[in-house]
Amino acid sequence: MAANLACIRNISSRFASCWKSIKINQCIRQVHGTEVSLAGSLRDIKRFYKNVTIEATQGGFLIKLDTKPLKTRNGQQLIVPNELLAVAVATEWAVQGKKIAPHNMPLTVMCNGALDRPTKDILKAEVALIMDYLATDTICIRATEPTDLVAVQNHYWDPLLDWMKTKFQVQLSCSTGIICADHPPAANNVIKEEISRLDAWSITGLSVLVESLKSLVIALAVTNRHITIDEAVDLSRLEINYQTAKWGKVEWAHDLEVSMLKSKTAAAAIFYQCSQNATIID
Repeated sequence: MAANLACIRNISSRFASCWKSIKINQCIRQVHGTEVSLAGSLRDIKRFYKNVTIEATQGGFLIKLDTKPLKTRNGQQLIVPNELLAVAVATEWAVQGKKIAPHNMPLTVMCNGALDRPTKDILKAEVALIMDYLATDTICIRATEPTDLVAVQNHYWDPLLDWMKTKFQVQLSCSTGIICADHPPAANNVIKEEISRLDAWSITGLSVLVESLKSLVIALAVTNRHITIDEAVDLSRLEINYQTAKWGKVEWAHDLEVSMLKSKTAAAAIFYQCSQNATIID
């Protein structure tokens, strides 16, 4: 256990920078027999623990705050499938200051989602929501003018469509304006089958990636380590970057927007990769 704590201390600074400015709508923890809402009155929630540890247990690794097990919003013990993810989640709690900031703990929130929504019907619904993005995928909705924007989109986005064809043997369609892309049914089926193979943990991470990037194609390229986080964000913001390069930007606003997107994307990618080899939840 001493080795685990040493690992937490060593990576704290690296993980902490990824979580800044991420908005979390709700985060409820049950500790010391009392349910505490971290989304309600943030100013009133002081750090109530000194030490964070992880403990091997049946089904994975348990995170503890002092001697109390961390629990999900539904009251389950927060047991993660492998030690890597346990160390990452423990790090989020270890780096908290005098007050707890749930917006700096995206991995903890995603763990709640994976544990509290494990039924097959819920996972099927989550897969369906992910698949809904494909018809309006950023990569597949193209501009018709100006010609230089069309050229930029073709230059940066077409290679991802080529990668999808090579990786999954699917040929995706493109559309323009507000018209949804009409992908071949066979392509939809192949991608849906690929996502449906994932466990609840990986589906949770992928869902956050897709929602953040507004693109299933870019998200899949991230989870398959075909592109980096920076590349993913640039690809998802290609038209915005084109417009700001042409007309200028409000530096603090656009820079903050990019920083938030990178943070959220990085957190989801880390969660997905840490979740690999997780036990599938029936």
